Amino acid sequence: MHYDTATHALMTCSGATLTSVFVEGTDGKDFYHLEKRPGSAGSARLRLDQLDGSYVVSGGDGRPRPTGVRLRPNTSYRISTVSNGDAASSDVLVKTAADALINEGSPTACR
Repeated sequence: MHYDTATHALMTCSGATLTSVFVEGTDGKDFYHLEKRPGSAGSARLRLDQLDGSYVVSGGDGRPRPTGVRLRPNTSYRISTVSNGDAASSDVLVKTAADALINEGSPTACR
């Protein structure tokens, strides 16, 4: 997985659907778990500020977050995905700007 600055989206390297994504503030203050809703198609491309009904968002307490992911301004986040099977997990570091939108991400880790 990597963060694509042109589309402002998280993207899988292989085009596989993102099924389980964790978003955690590097300061430990935020935690979100996005999980593909059963029966939905999901996506290989995901914008945290434009989620549709394909994903269920929950917080660190496991409770649903109907408002979705709310990133804080000027904050760094680690975004991780857990693949199915024995594939390795993938991490991306991103940072938000003053408007709380992601403005930079770690370089592409696709091989």
